[in-house]
Parts: sequence; structure tokens; C-alpha cells
Amino acid sequence: MVPHPLILGPKLIFLIVIVVVLFVLHGYLTPAQFRAAVIIAVVAFVSFSIALWIVALRILSNPESNIHKQMVLSRQARAQDGFQASADEFASLVGDCGVALSALRPSGIALFGKRRVPVMTEGEFVSAGSAVEVVAAKGSKVIVRSVAESADGGQEEPS
Repeated sequence: MVPHPLILGPKLIFLIVIVVVLFVLHGYLTPAQFRAAVIIAVVAFVSFSIALWIVALRILSNPESNIHKQMVLSRQARAQDGFQASADEFASLVGDCGVALSALRPSGIALFGKRRVPVMTEGEFVSAGSAVEVVAAKGSKVIVRSVAESADGGQEEPS
């Protein structure tokens, strides 16, 4: 289970109280008494932590509790209710050529017609002003390749 403020907050407050009490008692107790006080504090902190986890698990495992309703998503996002994961608004760009407006290292902005599109290369660096071609588009991710690279079968022109 992931640590949550519901668990960590009370534990931190309890730990701070224990440290302050031990700090105050340090000057008044003999070393043997102080060791016993530290052992009691550790046992109390561990017991408090276990009890807090048990209470939290009982609250979270009861789907009717208000805390459970606030922390756990109980509704589904279904297509028939109008929810859509991601529109394929860039799918029509596959095969189009454009110009890199910024350096693509590996991501940046390219211009296709009059449309600025956030794009990503397959890992290579493409300088600003270079011609690029869209090789894939899925959701909001648009993958481009340098036109010089794709025309040469993946090889850059020698300089």
C-alpha cells in the first residue's frame, strides 16, 4: 500500500512528540532510565503505527465509508458515457512533410502547412529549418523523421 498523508501525518506528529519528550527527559533521567524510556517510546511508536494501518485498512476496505468514497474512484469512464481516451487528431498528418521550427532533440515543434505541431523524432537530432516527414501518429504523439534521412534510407548526407 502506498504511504498516504492519512497515515504519514499522524505518525509524524506522534514521532515529534516522542522526540520532544525524550529530549526533555534526557537531562532528568539516569542512563538506565533513559534507555528504558527510549525502548518504551519505540514500542509505543511501532504499536501506534500498526494500529493506524489497521484503522486505515478497515476504513479503506469499507466501500460505504466517506473516506473510501473520497479516495477511491468508483465510477468507470466508458465510451458510451462520452469519455474518450485520446483523439487521433494527428492521424491525418502521417506521410505529410513539414519544417522543423525548433531543433528536435528529440522533441520540438514542426510546421505542417499553417499548423504548429509538437513532434518527436525516433531519437536522432534534427536541426531547426530541416524538412521532416511524419512517420507515425498515435494520440497526441507525432513521430517525424528528417526528409534527407528517409530519402537516403536512414543515412545522412556527408558534409
